[in-house]
Amino acid sequence: MVIGGDFNLRAQDDNDPDSRRFASLLSSFDMVQHVRGPTHLRGNTLDLMMTFTDHVPDHTTAMPPGAISDHSLID
Repeated sequence: MVIGGDFNLRAQDDNDPDSRRFASLLSSFDMVQHVRGPTHLRGNTLDLMMTFTDHVPDHTTAMPPGAISDHSLID
């Protein structure tokens, strides 16, 4: 199972309370978030892809933000 989309929280900011709660929620379901780096024109990581910890993809790529919209396409 893969969950992806625009989550509108700063996943890259470990000090952000919403990001910490989101990471804790993922952990409680034995899931991990795979996207690293900015996925929005303003530099935040908003577009995410999650899987269960035992089904980690070989790689993920993010189209640069601005190519199609202000967000990245995650592959």
